[in-house]
Amino acid sequence: MSEKGVSRIESVSREDLESRLREIARLHHPEEILDRLELAHLVQVLTNDALLLGDLYTRTALGQILDREIPTLPQALRALAERADRQGHEDTSLLTEVRRLPEDIKAVGDKCLLDVGLIGQREFQGISLIDLGRRSYEVASRIMERLAADATLSRFFKENQIAALPIEEEVLFLQQCSRRFALYADLLHWLRADNPERREDRALAGTQPATLTPGPGAGVIATMTGVTMTDEAVSEGEDGRPLPFPPTRPQPAGERVQLPRDELLAAYERILLFSALDIPALGERLGETVVGQRGAIQSLCDEFTLYATGTHNLNRPPSYLFVGPTGVGKNYLIETLLEILEQGWGLEIPVLTLEGPNYTYPSDINELRGATRGFIRSDEEGVLSEFHKTAATSPLSVILIDEVEKAHPQLRRFFLSIMDRGTVTDNKGKVLSFANSMLVFTSNIGYSDLKRQAAPIGYGDQDSQDRREAQDVRRALRRTLSPEFINRLRPIHFDHLGPESLERIFDLELERIARRFRDIHDLEIEVTPAARTELLRQGTSHDHGARHLRARMETLINVEISRRIKADERRKRSGHTRTLTYLRALKTGERAFDLEEVRARVMKVARARVSYHRFRVDLKDDGFLYEGVAESL
Repeated sequence: MSEKGVSRIESVSREDLESRLREIARLHHPEEILDRLELAHLVQVLTNDALLLGDLYTRTALGQILDREIPTLPQALRALAERADRQGHEDTSLLTEVRRLPEDIKAVGDKCLLDVGLIGQREFQGISLIDLGRRSYEVASRIMERLAADATLSRFFKENQIAALPIEEEVLFLQQCSRRFALYADLLHWLRADNPERREDRALAGTQPATLTPGPGAGVIATMTGVTMTDEAVSEGEDGRPLPFPPTRPQPAGERVQLPRDELLAAYERILLFSALDIPALGERLGETVVGQRGAIQSLCDEFTLYATGTHNLNRPPSYLFVGPTGVGKNYLIETLLEILEQGWGLEIPVLTLEGPNYTYPSDINELRGATRGFIRSDEEGVLSEFHKTAATSPLSVILIDEVEKAHPQLRRFFLSIMDRGTVTDNKGKVLSFANSMLVFTSNIGYSDLKRQAAPIGYGDQDSQDRREAQDVRRALRRTLSPEFINRLRPIHFDHLGPESLERIFDLELERIARRFRDIHDLEIEVTPAARTELLRQGTSHDHGARHLRARMETLINVEISRRIKADERRKRSGHTRTLTYLRALKTGERAFDLEEVRARVMKVARARVSYHRFRVDLKDDGFLYEGVAESL
């Protein structure tokens, strides 16, 4: 023990201290993550002789630190700015003096942390050391933030950097130290009070984390046991023991992660989200809605395993070519996938859809990156610049290029750099990264132009026809799309829809329409077998799949039934004016908005007043027959 009653650290290596602190955090704060930066900071506080022997409280204006306003920057900073403007050169000694200001204030925070956690001292001359410590880190971070905003100082720090962190990250870490001061102090408290011989007994007894209270003013921390930590990052296994990562190996230049900080964090967030995802269950859910495309769904889910294991290249976006006949669910698969993921993850996935037929001229590409300087609207951002603002830091985003074969070849060349490097440069010279996006190109190449006589569904040697068609499709792809474009894509093939798949899609569409009538009008919809067969005949085909089915059902079921129930309505509506007044009060902010209340009131007024609760769609010789069916007594 020192003469001043301060605990000393004797014969303890940094690795042992880090190991012991990590174990204490696991036992007493299992919900918290203690990272390498925090461990290094705590060890630095424990092993800094200046903090142990010096008296920082008497050498620092503590009242100024506790003031709400940030301490005034020294006169040297203003003199530096004036001198730089006047003479155009830097004064290194002056810069060094300015740099010491936040370091001195941070040292007060370190001293408070040591005294509160290790010594048990809570106050100094009536000043709370917990409040002082938090405030010291906060003030140091805000001063560092101001200094970082000065170009001259920022450049000086980068060129003469001693600490491991860039100045911007140091600002964030000091703020983190302020927020987590109580946690750090509690870890040091347990380090002081811990008895290695009884450590396991206390763990088995379920010892709870201690509340910070003044402890003995002196004590000796003997050499402690624990797993030796290396300089490599560590993680915890199932039993909570620290596990070192494999040794770092040189990576090929193309595999090195080159993303900005926020985008890299988003990439790792995506890995975590997909690693926790039940991918087989996802495939099953997709198959319930996207009918008849088990092969395409399985291929896409196989790709997602790369997301889950983190073995895909983080610098490049995965790129797919969805190729198949018209109306078989290529776009619908993406829509359904995003809906499921958004529900499961509780976040919104940005989507940008580009229609290939809208990019038939080379100049149309300017819409994506922005017009070149000197051209009309060159001061405006391109479509990708706008999309990048939300997509870059999202764990997943999607760029969908529909019917890519109908676009000018320049559009495909434009996306080559994104598929290769994950980046593209806009009209203002800004590099846009889309490494966290998923590129999906859709095409019906080889299907729309096939000249063949297809037998009716269910007749003929369909397997032989499908094999010949697949060969024709491959030849059409090579003929239409350049090799450098195709070779960068993962092709996912969609099949023709068979009779059972078309009937299943019909049932899903019918249920979608029927649910609306059931919820709004308490009206059941019935379609007879004869009407069902005719609707399938009119809305589906082997070559066009279910492309026209929804449109035909919307017209022949949704619209026609709505017309008939409006014509059959006899009772006069009530509450129309009153409900309109209610809605307008909500729009002007005079009332609080409650979605369920709004929906209930509107649907009550909009409900059709008819004498039946079932509506039947049948087929007669001259067309479809629509009639309300009263329940028999």
